[in-house]
Amino acid sequence: QTNQLFQDLRRQYPDLVEVWYAQDIFPEILPQRTSWGTCEGEPCRTLIVRIANKRLLTDSVPEVFFSGALHGDERIGPATVNELAKFLCEQYAANHSEVVRLVDGRATWLMPMTNAHGYANYRREENSMDPNRDFPYLQRSDRCMQTQTARAVNELFRRHLFQFSITFHGGMRALTYEWGSRNHLARMKSTESPDEAAFTQVGQSIQAAAGKTARSRWFYPLGRINDLVYPVDGGMEDWSYAAGFENSPSPITVCKPNTYGGYPQDRTRYRKGSISTLIYLAEMDDRKTAQEATLGRTAEIWSVEKSQGHIPRNLRMCLKLIEMARPEIVVQRVMTRANPGPGSDISVEVAGFGCEQVTARLLMASSSDLPNCDVGADDGAALEDTAFQKVVASKQIATANYKCQGLTLWGSRRAAFVLEGKLPADASGEVCLLIAAEFDSQWGHQVHPDPSVNPRSHAARLRLEEQYHAQASDGPNIIRARRTKLFAASKTSLLVSASTQVTPVMPELKGSATTSTAPPSFEIAASATHTLQEDANVNANSRAETSKPPSLRQPKQPALETEQSLTVPLYAIVSISFLSAISSGLIGLASMRSGASQGKANIQDAVHEAELAKMVGQSQPAE
Repeated sequence: QTNQLFQDLRRQYPDLVEVWYAQDIFPEILPQRTSWGTCEGEPCRTLIVRIANKRLLTDSVPEVFFSGALHGDERIGPATVNELAKFLCEQYAANHSEVVRLVDGRATWLMPMTNAHGYANYRREENSMDPNRDFPYLQRSDRCMQTQTARAVNELFRRHLFQFSITFHGGMRALTYEWGSRNHLARMKSTESPDEAAFTQVGQSIQAAAGKTARSRWFYPLGRINDLVYPVDGGMEDWSYAAGFENSPSPITVCKPNTYGGYPQDRTRYRKGSISTLIYLAEMDDRKTAQEATLGRTAEIWSVEKSQGHIPRNLRMCLKLIEMARPEIVVQRVMTRANPGPGSDISVEVAGFGCEQVTARLLMASSSDLPNCDVGADDGAALEDTAFQKVVASKQIATANYKCQGLTLWGSRRAAFVLEGKLPADASGEVCLLIAAEFDSQWGHQVHPDPSVNPRSHAARLRLEEQYHAQASDGPNIIRARRTKLFAASKTSLLVSASTQVTPVMPELKGSATTSTAPPSFEIAASATHTLQEDANVNANSRAETSKPPSLRQPKQPALETEQSLTVPLYAIVSISFLSAISSGLIGLASMRSGASQGKANIQDAVHEAELAKMVGQSQPAE
């Protein structure tokens, strides 16, 4: 059923969904090429899925990974991962702007049934071997990489640079992070990982996304694995965090298994800096097999309420982690005068996305230094050093430090932040408006890290280090980043007239038009294709909404008060004849949001109730 679900998604969304089987694309994990187990009457295969906009993929696209079931008898994870895939695809097709941003700018990798043999046969182990004791971390060389499960995960991590991950489990309730191994214990308590600050702050964000119990307590207690669960040898969590920076052969083991025809030793030797994921172990429920009534309803995805179902709760955590894989500035709108000159007011409305905190500077750069106002790939990281330094040293108009807005899918909308100031006195000719931003500097805070090194995760280093480059052990995938990231505030350059020496009135961002006799102000087309307005294109979304399955429709949002706007491309600002035809006063931006219908059906639209119940181990519901 799960295999069929993803084949159907691949056919329905060919530009977004790709499906592979590990034994086909990683032949080294099964050299004998014989059956290693039976899954529902067929040879077992390990399903791997990627969800991303294939037309926008590059070798440096940020990546995240979700494991549905490392233990086959823990059944909620696969159902969650399946629903996540359907949600991303269907809401992308519905043109939900935040989901479009997640899919266009990030790649989400899934192993719905990581332990395919155990899942198909309702068993914890794979052929009596525990996959979560099978990773090369403090494990004997002949007792790691024995399973197809661990080998498939290993090969994927060798080729990709996952910034965040959740591995779903069951049997208790906890949301935990590093450390989870015996070598990082002191007085029976976990020591602090080098990425404690990032682990804690991101953990608090996804804990909040999961929501609270009926007693107003967080559904998931948050803490270190050693403290809330227990330490293990050969755990996936310690390996996927530390394989790229801790020592080999201890604690990072070089494995020499003899199962399934063996596995080459060089597959557990890794490029330094390659595997360093901020990974969370989600123990989802005291019961490994959930009761059908606890799975939840689709409508619950869109709000955080008490005592919601397992699938909506965990799906929101996944969405939040996907968001965090790329810190960025989303430009909502740019406001300036119709004939800007030195001293003219500039106002740029922005929101932080994929981050906790941001420090932003509004800059004015010469278009000769930045042709077409294009900051290049990877938010300016691909610029040559001299060009980059020249741009970040450009004239500063405004600066501010503020909290990132992030996903608003299930929370109340927070107002965007406004960077406002005046064009410099020497401004003239064609200029580019840019935002230089630095994110989450607090992630560098440490007390007693073990080992005593700076933060090691990809997610932290691409935020904290002046320049950061990482490459996967195999294949072309890279991370290329700078601490200061660049974002164009507008799609076109701004023509500044040196002869205009006025001190204009700053346009109001809310309310009706003014009665001022000053020259009118205009809104400039923002650089972002999709802003954080939930539905920028009302007509397109109305059509998409009509085609949505009833239970995947978003609940209606209250309409916002709006004001009419006139959007003028920057190149048109120089037209004096056009300017004289406009009556004086402010014409503001219309802020439009359209909601989708309240979904009332259960998660059954993604997997029929009977199939979903079977997936998590329940009998078929009565008709």
